[in-house]
Amino acid sequence: MDVPGLVLTGFTALVSSSVVGGLIVFVLHKAISRVFDKDLERFKGDLQREKAAHEAHLKAVNEQELESFKDRLRQAALEHEVRFTRLHEKQAEVTEALYKKLAQAERCFVSLINPMQLAGEPDRQSKLKSAQDAGNEFVTFFDENRIYFDESLCRGIEQFNNESYSAFVEFFVFVAREDRGIDPKMQQERWTAAWDKVKGDLPPIRLEIEKSFRSMLGVSTADA
Repeated sequence: MDVPGLVLTGFTALVSSSVVGGLIVFVLHKAISRVFDKDLERFKGDLQREKAAHEAHLKAVNEQELESFKDRLRQAALEHEVRFTRLHEKQAEVTEALYKKLAQAERCFVSLINPMQLAGEPDRQSKLKSAQDAGNEFVTFFDENRIYFDESLCRGIEQFNNESYSAFVEFFVFVAREDRGIDPKMQQERWTAAWDKVKGDLPPIRLEIEKSFRSMLGVSTADA
Protein backbone atom coordinates (compact mmCIF):
# COMPACT_ATOMS: atom_id res chain seq x y z
CA MET A 1 0.00 0.00 0.00
CA ASP A 2 1.33 3.43 -0.90
CA VAL A 3 1.89 6.04 1.72
CA PRO A 4 -1.17 8.17 1.00
CA GLY A 5 -3.39 5.13 1.29
CA LEU A 6 -1.76 4.11 4.49
CA VAL A 7 -2.24 7.58 5.93
CA LEU A 8 -5.88 7.64 4.87
CA THR A 9 -6.48 4.24 6.38
CA GLY A 10 -4.88 5.29 9.65
CA PHE A 11 -6.80 8.51 9.71
CA THR A 12 -10.05 6.67 9.04
CA ALA A 13 -9.31 4.23 11.85
CA LEU A 14 -8.44 7.09 14.17
CA VAL A 15 -11.64 8.92 13.32
CA SER A 16 -13.67 5.77 13.75
CA SER A 17 -12.02 5.13 17.10
CA SER A 18 -12.70 8.70 18.20
CA VAL A 19 -16.33 8.45 17.14
CA VAL A 20 -16.78 5.19 18.99
CA GLY A 21 -15.06 6.58 22.02
CA GLY A 22 -17.23 9.67 21.91
CA LEU A 23 -20.33 7.55 21.66
CA ILE A 24 -19.21 5.45 24.60
CA VAL A 25 -18.52 8.59 26.65
CA PHE A 26 -21.90 10.04 25.64
CA VAL A 27 -23.70 6.84 26.53
CA LEU A 28 -21.88 6.61 29.86
CA HIS A 29 -22.61 10.27 30.58
CA LYS A 30 -26.29 9.74 29.87
CA ALA A 31 -26.39 6.64 32.01
CA ILE A 32 -24.59 8.35 34.88
CA SER A 33 -26.86 11.40 34.52
CA ARG A 34 -29.96 9.22 34.72
CA VAL A 35 -28.63 7.47 37.80
CA PHE A 36 -27.68 10.80 39.38
CA ASP A 37 -31.05 12.31 38.53
CA LYS A 38 -32.83 9.35 40.10
CA ASP A 39 -30.69 9.62 43.22
CA LEU A 40 -31.30 13.38 43.34
CA GLU A 41 -35.05 12.94 43.01
CA ARG A 42 -35.01 10.23 45.68
CA PHE A 43 -32.93 12.50 47.90
CA LYS A 44 -35.35 15.36 47.30
CA GLY A 45 -38.24 13.06 48.12
CA ASP A 46 -36.55 11.92 51.31
CA LEU A 47 -35.94 15.52 52.28
CA GLN A 48 -39.57 16.45 51.63
CA ARG A 49 -40.81 13.51 53.68
CA GLU A 50 -38.42 14.32 56.52
CA LYS A 51 -39.47 17.96 56.39
CA ALA A 52 -43.16 17.02 56.43
CA ALA A 53 -42.59 14.61 59.33
CA HIS A 54 -40.62 17.24 61.25
CA GLU A 55 -43.30 19.88 60.65
CA ALA A 56 -46.00 17.44 61.75
CA HIS A 57 -44.01 16.65 64.89
CA LEU A 58 -43.50 20.33 65.67
CA LYS A 59 -47.18 21.00 65.09
CA ALA A 60 -48.16 18.16 67.42
CA VAL A 61 -45.69 19.36 70.06
CA ASN A 62 -46.88 22.97 69.73
CA GLU A 63 -50.52 21.94 69.94
CA GLN A 64 -49.77 19.83 73.00
CA GLU A 65 -47.85 22.68 74.64
CA LEU A 66 -50.62 25.10 73.71
CA GLU A 67 -53.26 22.85 75.26
CA SER A 68 -51.08 22.42 78.33
CA PHE A 69 -50.71 26.20 78.58
CA LYS A 70 -54.47 26.64 78.18
CA ASP A 71 -55.04 24.08 80.92
CA ARG A 72 -52.69 25.97 83.24
CA LEU A 73 -54.47 29.21 82.45
CA ARG A 74 -57.86 27.64 83.14
CA GLN A 75 -56.57 26.18 86.40
CA ALA A 76 -55.10 29.53 87.45
CA ALA A 77 -58.34 31.30 86.56
CA LEU A 78 -60.35 28.76 88.55
CA GLU A 79 -58.07 29.11 91.58
CA HIS A 80 -58.30 32.91 91.34
CA GLU A 81 -62.08 32.70 91.10
CA VAL A 82 -62.24 30.42 94.12
CA ARG A 83 -59.99 32.73 96.15
CA PHE A 84 -61.97 35.78 95.05
CA THR A 85 -65.25 34.09 95.91
CA ARG A 86 -64.01 33.09 99.35
CA LEU A 87 -62.61 36.58 99.93
CA HIS A 88 -65.88 38.16 98.86
CA GLU A 89 -67.83 35.83 101.14
CA LYS A 90 -65.54 36.65 104.05
CA GLN A 91 -65.76 40.34 103.26
CA ALA A 92 -69.54 40.10 103.23
CA GLU A 93 -69.54 38.33 106.61
CA VAL A 94 -67.23 40.96 108.14
CA THR A 95 -69.26 43.78 106.63
CA GLU A 96 -72.50 42.40 108.02
CA ALA A 97 -71.02 41.95 111.49
CA LEU A 98 -69.40 45.40 111.49
CA TYR A 99 -72.57 47.14 110.37
CA LYS A 100 -74.55 45.43 113.12
CA LYS A 101 -72.02 46.62 115.71
CA LEU A 102 -72.07 50.13 114.26
CA ALA A 103 -75.88 50.25 114.39
CA GLN A 104 -75.90 48.87 117.94
CA ALA A 105 -73.34 51.45 119.09
CA GLU A 106 -75.31 54.26 117.51
CA ARG A 107 -78.56 53.10 119.15
CA CYS A 108 -76.84 53.01 122.53
CA PHE A 109 -75.41 56.51 122.08
CA VAL A 110 -78.79 57.87 121.00
CA SER A 111 -80.55 56.22 123.93
CA LEU A 112 -77.93 57.55 126.36
CA ILE A 113 -77.68 61.14 125.10
CA ASN A 114 -81.31 61.71 124.10
CA PRO A 115 -82.69 64.55 126.25
CA MET A 116 -86.07 62.81 126.21
CA GLN A 117 -85.62 59.99 128.72
CA LEU A 118 -88.85 58.02 128.97
CA ALA A 119 -90.20 56.28 132.03
CA GLY A 120 -89.44 52.59 132.22
CA GLU A 121 -86.12 52.87 130.39
CA PRO A 122 -82.87 51.64 131.98
CA ASP A 123 -81.19 54.17 134.27
CA ARG A 124 -78.36 56.41 133.07
CA GLN A 125 -75.58 54.25 134.48
CA SER A 126 -76.92 51.18 132.71
CA LYS A 127 -77.15 53.11 129.46
CA LEU A 128 -73.66 54.50 130.01
CA LYS A 129 -72.23 51.02 130.37
CA SER A 130 -74.16 49.74 127.33
CA ALA A 131 -72.83 52.62 125.23
CA GLN A 132 -69.27 52.01 126.41
CA ASP A 133 -69.46 48.28 125.72
CA ALA A 134 -71.09 48.70 122.30
CA GLY A 135 -68.62 51.40 121.28
CA ASN A 136 -65.60 49.39 122.38
CA GLU A 137 -66.87 46.27 120.64
CA PHE A 138 -67.43 48.20 117.43
CA VAL A 139 -63.97 49.81 117.49
CA THR A 140 -62.17 46.58 118.36
CA PHE A 141 -63.92 44.61 115.63
CA PHE A 142 -63.17 47.30 113.07
CA ASP A 143 -59.47 47.48 114.00
CA GLU A 144 -59.16 43.70 113.68
CA ASN A 145 -60.88 43.56 110.28
CA ARG A 146 -60.10 46.85 108.56
CA ILE A 147 -57.97 44.98 106.00
CA TYR A 148 -61.21 43.99 104.24
CA PHE A 149 -62.13 47.62 103.51
CA ASP A 150 -60.54 50.24 101.28
CA GLU A 151 -58.92 53.33 102.73
CA SER A 152 -61.79 55.66 101.82
CA LEU A 153 -64.30 53.49 103.69
CA CYS A 154 -61.93 53.15 106.64
CA ARG A 155 -61.70 56.93 106.90
CA GLY A 156 -65.49 57.17 106.92
CA ILE A 157 -65.76 54.58 109.70
CA GLU A 158 -63.03 56.34 111.69
CA GLN A 159 -64.89 59.63 111.28
CA PHE A 160 -68.07 58.00 112.57
CA ASN A 161 -66.18 56.60 115.54
CA ASN A 162 -64.49 59.93 116.31
CA GLU A 163 -67.76 61.86 116.23
CA SER A 164 -69.46 59.22 118.40
CA TYR A 165 -66.61 59.25 120.89
CA SER A 166 -66.59 63.05 121.00
CA ALA A 167 -70.31 63.15 121.77
CA PHE A 168 -69.93 60.42 124.38
CA VAL A 169 -67.04 62.19 126.15
CA GLU A 170 -68.88 65.51 126.17
CA PHE A 171 -71.95 63.90 127.65
CA PHE A 172 -69.95 61.86 130.16
CA VAL A 173 -67.87 64.80 131.41
CA PHE A 174 -70.54 67.47 131.62
CA VAL A 175 -73.78 65.52 132.10
CA ALA A 176 -73.30 61.99 133.40
CA ARG A 177 -70.94 63.04 136.21
CA GLU A 178 -73.58 64.71 138.38
CA ASP A 179 -71.24 64.77 141.36
CA ARG A 180 -68.97 67.37 139.78
CA GLY A 181 -71.27 70.29 140.55
CA ILE A 182 -71.34 71.66 137.02
CA ASP A 183 -73.49 74.71 136.36
CA PRO A 184 -76.93 73.47 135.17
CA LYS A 185 -76.97 75.93 132.28
CA MET A 186 -73.57 74.77 131.02
CA GLN A 187 -74.61 71.21 131.58
CA GLN A 188 -77.68 71.74 129.41
CA GLU A 189 -75.62 73.42 126.72
CA ARG A 190 -73.14 70.55 126.63
CA TRP A 191 -75.93 68.02 126.58
CA THR A 192 -77.50 69.80 123.62
CA ALA A 193 -74.12 69.94 121.85
CA ALA A 194 -73.61 66.20 122.36
CA TRP A 195 -77.12 65.48 121.13
CA ASP A 196 -76.58 67.64 118.04
CA LYS A 197 -73.52 65.57 117.22
CA VAL A 198 -75.43 62.32 117.57
CA LYS A 199 -78.47 63.40 115.58
CA GLY A 200 -76.85 65.90 113.24
CA ASP A 201 -73.34 64.72 112.43
CA LEU A 202 -73.59 60.93 112.66
CA PRO A 203 -76.49 60.16 110.23
CA PRO A 204 -74.77 61.62 107.09
CA ILE A 205 -71.57 59.75 107.93
CA ARG A 206 -73.51 56.54 108.46
CA LEU A 207 -75.30 57.08 105.15
CA GLU A 208 -71.98 57.30 103.30
CA ILE A 209 -70.78 54.17 105.05
CA GLU A 210 -73.95 52.36 104.00
CA LYS A 211 -73.44 53.44 100.39
CA SER A 212 -69.88 52.15 100.46
CA PHE A 213 -71.01 48.85 101.95
CA ARG A 214 -73.68 48.41 99.27
CA SER A 215 -71.26 49.27 96.50
CA MET A 216 -68.66 46.85 97.84
CA LEU A 217 -71.23 44.03 98.10
CA GLY A 218 -72.72 44.75 94.69
CA VAL A 219 -76.10 45.81 96.06
CA SER A 220 -77.95 48.24 93.79
CA THR A 221 -79.29 51.51 95.17
CA ALA A 222 -82.06 53.83 94.11
CA ASP A 223 -79.45 56.42 93.03
CA ALA A 224 -77.59 53.94 90.75
